[in-house]
Amino acid sequence: SGPPTFSIDYKYNRFLKDGAPFQYVSGSIHYSRIPRFYWKDRLLKMYMTGLNAIQIYVPWNYHETVQGVYKFTGNQDLEHFLDLANQTGLLVILRPGPYICAEWEMGGLPAWLLQKPNIILRSSDPDYLQAVSTWLAVHVGCLPQGECGGKPARVAGNAQKALCVYRNHS
Repeated sequence: SGPPTFSIDYKYNRFLKDGAPFQYVSGSIHYSRIPRFYWKDRLLKMYMTGLNAIQIYVPWNYHETVQGVYKFTGNQDLEHFLDLANQTGLLVILRPGPYICAEWEMGGLPAWLLQKPNIILRSSDPDYLQAVSTWLAVHVGCLPQGECGGKPARVAGNAQKALCVYRNHS
């Protein structure tokens, strides 16, 4: 039957999933702070509390400590984490940043950005925006194939903390 559809009913101020009223109940989990071995256990515990969604930050500096070198394996295997969430029955609200705050070093921005002369972080500085564009293209490109050809379906967002919903429906 295909992936579910998500929309907003502005008249009644509510989310719709497949045309029916839907309320997501989510909790936050930081895969980047939990060893991969425990991911499934933690996701199952969240599901068992009655959650139907989780929120996760994706720290840029966790996956790209060196400019142009991306790590998405082992404890940094975001695709595997998303697969586990899907297997557990949890929707994912993806918060890719670029700036995530989250009591994370430099708010998740990679330190190598500071090597660029005169860069102004979290601004419309062309060097910053180019780095952010590259990161988001790589980051969204790592997601497994699901609705939108593997790209998350945007629910809401802003310039600093984008918010997406993702679930693999294969």
